Parts: sequence; C-alpha cells; structure tokens
Amino acid sequence: MIILETTDFTAGFYQISQSDFNKSGLQLAIDCNEKSLILHLLGVQLGNLFIADLDVNGVPQTQRFTDIFVAFDIQPDDCIFSSKGMKKMLQGFIYFLYTIDLNIDTTDTGIVTSDNENSSIIPGGTLYRNADKRWNDSLISSEAIQALICQDLTVYPEFKGQVFRPKFAGIL
Repeated sequence: MIILETTDFTAGFYQISQSDFNKSGLQLAIDCNEKSLILHLLGVQLGNLFIADLDVNGVPQTQRFTDIFVAFDIQPDDCIFSSKGMKKMLQGFIYFLYTIDLNIDTTDTGIVTSDNENSSIIPGGTLYRNADKRWNDSLISSEAIQALICQDLTVYPEFKGQVFRPKFAGIL
C-alpha cells in the first residue's frame, strides 16, 4: 500500500462493487498504477521522496508534502485551482483504469464480453463516459497540485511532473 486500499472504493463517487471474485483485480489495478501515477504527477525524484515520506497509513509527514496531499483552493493571478486532495485524485484515476476493462476477457476464442441473466450490461459508450468522468475530475486536482508546486519551486526544486491528458471516449 502506498495511499490507496480496496476499502477506499466501497462507497461514494468512486464506489466499485467488490466481491471475492474481483477484489484481487482491484488490488492489482492499485498496485500496478498508483506509484506510476504519483511519479507522473510529481516527477520521478519528487515522487519517490513523497512516497518515502508516507507513514503506514499512506499520509505524508513533512509539511511540503502535506500541503499537496490535502484538499485546497488557490487563486494565482486570474485562475482558480481546486484540489480534492491527492487520495481522491488517485481514486479517480484508478477507478478509470480498473473499470474500463471490467466487462472484457481474453479467451481462447479472442476478446469477449460477458453476458448476464439477471441484469443488462450497459453499452460500452456509457461505461467509458462514466469512467472518463472520474478521470477528468481527477485532472482538476492534478492541475491544482502542480499549480501549487509551481507557485514556489524553491520548496519543490525536484519537481518535474508531467501533464495528464483528458479522456473523451464518448466523442472518439
């Protein structure tokens, strides 16, 4: 665990239905993506320093990292930036990365989608639009975190983060 656990997806905007069948897949999505998302956000050096600063509960101990971890609003010049916090940002990115592949399996006969007797699978466009919304909401927080860092690069001299790109499956 760096910051997220599967229990962070049991309720609210980022809720993912969990059972013994799919919980390991969600944990795998967290394990495979969480660190790379942090490194992308902050750059390799600052990202690794941030991760090393986390306690066993995934909370930073140093003020400079706490400042970018918690929710905040800033207004440099004429722009307003709002972050829901790094944990919520990561939840949105992981939600997207996990849910876009939920109904797809690779089998001997190729890539297939599952069928269900008791409910209807939503159309792919709707599924992707729902996942896109979580990703794009997280972009707002990632932009705010990077804007806060750029306000005072003397506090974050190691910063070399990259810009996340929006997802728009509905118009592709």
